[in-house]
Amino acid sequence: MDRSESLAFNQLDQGYVSKLRDAFNTLDVDGDGKIGRDDLVASLASVGKSHSDAEVDAMLAGTTEINFASYLTLMSHARMSETVDEDALRSSLLELARVNGDGTETLDQETLLKYLRDAGFFDPEAEFEKLFQTFTSRGSFQVKQFMDTISEK
Repeated sequence: MDRSESLAFNQLDQGYVSKLRDAFNTLDVDGDGKIGRDDLVASLASVGKSHSDAEVDAMLAGTTEINFASYLTLMSHARMSETVDEDALRSSLLELARVNGDGTETLDQETLLKYLRDAGFFDPEAEFEKLFQTFTSRGSFQVKQFMDTISEK
């Protein structure tokens, strides 16, 4: 295992590793400790999905089977690449927000929806419905409340 893989493993908490183990075991249909082509095809079929041979090969990342360590490495790298830079997100939201008389930062929900559409989200109302229900009050998105909730600091 190289240093980057070791660092990737160290970034994962035990709860997340446990969830990945459960997901791996679900994908390992034959229970041999490896996800192979047949496992992947059977897993996809069980959820009503069919894929071409080329798509299945691409999912296997150029190998014939994936053991749990390889799966964990793939998923940890995927998780690290999805991590949002909180400072950049806060800065972007504050750039669009207004500061109210009480010092709170809010962003008009319609303005936020417009920017999400411009960023390529087809139906941001539906895609972010739960987020808006939680962090919107009287048509204004509560920036600080949202950032405090997602922040790990």
